Amino acid sequence: MSLSYKDSTRNTRMADLVTALGTAAFLEIFTGSPPGKTAGTFNADSGTKLASLSCTNPVAGAASAGVLTFSTINSATALASGTPGYARFKTAASGAASTVIIELDAAVGSGSLNFSSTIASGGQVSITSATITEGNA
Repeated sequence: MSLSYKDSTRNTRMADLVTALGTAAFLEIFTGSPPGKTAGTFNADSGTKLASLSCTNPVAGAASAGVLTFSTINSATALASGTPGYARFKTAASGAASTVIIELDAAVGSGSLNFSSTIASGGQVSITSATITEGNA
């Protein structure tokens, strides 16, 4: 038997993410592999930080059918050149590992955060849309 939650439960789980991200969240993009977690706590950032993009407040509206659609993520000037490898949603810009709420893979042409090309220092970094779907429908 597969696991399945009713939509209101899935929406509540997504609302918890929005609450955890707070009113001043950032999406930070790095080179390399996601550092992951140890004993339930995110490890320190690794790789080169390519960009830090601020999120608008609220970070997202209410989820529907377990799908959370982020509000506008503001464009930013790239801090360095490189190929995106992972990204983190944090509660503070350049925040420590304790500020990480979501970690996701990123790549050119694939990944949870899919880029059309590598990032060039001084260039504009833009996210056109972002959603998270809570599983177990």
